Amino acid sequence: MCYDLNDAFRSMGFEIFEEDDITSELYAFDKLNFPPNHPARESMDTYWLEGHDKGCSCDKLCLRPHLTGGSVRYLQTHKPPYRFVYPGRVYRNESTDARHERAFFQYEALIVDKEFTFASGKVLIKSILSKVFGRDVPVRMRAGFFPFVEPGFEIDMGCLVCGGKGCSVCKQVGWIEIMPGGTPHPNVLRAGGLDPDEYTGFYVNIGLDRLVMMRYGVDDVRLFHSADLRFLEQFN
Repeated sequence: MCYDLNDAFRSMGFEIFEEDDITSELYAFDKLNFPPNHPARESMDTYWLEGHDKGCSCDKLCLRPHLTGGSVRYLQTHKPPYRFVYPGRVYRNESTDARHERAFFQYEALIVDKEFTFASGKVLIKSILSKVFGRDVPVRMRAGFFPFVEPGFEIDMGCLVCGGKGCSVCKQVGWIEIMPGGTPHPNVLRAGGLDPDEYTGFYVNIGLDRLVMMRYGVDDVRLFHSADLRFLEQFN
């Protein structure tokens, strides 16, 4: 699936960006406009590395809880305009169920330019999903709050496991959340060294494991990490 997405994005002129799994509080939270008391900073959500808290957020290290901080690093080290994707594994200290794992894969895409409309962002989402699944996929966008985008959206696709009729994967509603998205927050653009009065863009962070579930009709994300050969040999 990751290779399919890479091919799809390369065909639209995107660069592929990768980084280490370990990041700092500075990039995981501070530069993404997370307030100091945000619950995602707590150990109940983030895996902090023992012995790396020296009183500075640049030294407080953790397993990356999302990919977005790496995108800020990309903005700092490349020249605009930007059109890149960032695939990788992320880690969350949370309970597992059929739709959630502690270690899972995300696939982030970010466009930053002087002129990029919200409508173009929605076309981007539909184009990528149609390339991955080989057909048009129903998409809906709901208002959502994330510190790093403004405005922000929860982006859902029609559940392909049940065809939109309702099942355990989509919690009987016919839709499954696959990515947050929106316009990069002005503070995030500033952290990347850009003037938010001059630049705008569009961001999505795809839940890659959920796309695989939709593509192959898998109803429990935990199966991917179960080491059950009876399940894994289906994909050889």
